Amino acid sequence: MRFRRRVECVFAAALIAVAGATGSKAAPLESERMNVLFISVDDLRPELGAYGAPVVTPNIDRLADAGLRFDHAYAQVSACAASRAALLTGTYPHTSGVYLMRPSLGEANPGLVTMPQLFKDAGYETMLPRGPVTEGADVSDDTYLDGKLAAHAVAELRRLKDRPFFLAVGFVRPHLPFNCPRRYWDLYDRRNIVLPDTISRERVPLAQWHGNYEPAMYQGGRTNSQLTGRRLIHGYRA
Repeated sequence: MRFRRRVECVFAAALIAVAGATGSKAAPLESERMNVLFISVDDLRPELGAYGAPVVTPNIDRLADAGLRFDHAYAQVSACAASRAALLTGTYPHTSGVYLMRPSLGEANPGLVTMPQLFKDAGYETMLPRGPVTEGADVSDDTYLDGKLAAHAVAELRRLKDRPFFLAVGFVRPHLPFNCPRRYWDLYDRRNIVLPDTISRERVPLAQWHGNYEPAMYQGGRTNSQLTGRRLIHGYRA
């Protein structure tokens, strides 16, 4: 029960922040509302200075000193998705239906109200700190991760050049998000990109079908417009 109480504390704080925004009471002025920054770190044990561990974590330690530190909050299941579902709904896994990575919370128990939904229903603008589905900043290659990987691989090749070696180099792109320096976007004219005649599942063999849920996880990737389709293809080619 201790974990549930701590999770309910989080939800209680959420309710306080949106109090009066819904229901019979008048909504508070915008200046009276509490702003909420929710920071989540996956798979982080209490191996932190704030918990007495011999590690250097000054920023988290300062946050703990200035706020409320929970000393008896326990993960319900040793899986990140299940822990997130518990934290964001205030429910046990046997209520949410999420014990492992699949099914998702929306699939397992779509009737549960999550903390972000609570704020959204109260008139708050809610957003995920995940970046845009495409990006083309005017920067050098090594600003993005794959450029750093390539530079590191070149350095390793030079170091190993006089001996037998096996070097595996794994690049992230063109996996989403489609982010790379602007000059690679400039190689293509988006107006010349031809979209498929149809994206209907009925005309695609099951083995070749992939849903479009993943772009929706990023900012700007949720719509199914032709403009978004061309932008994603443009980013993939870049």
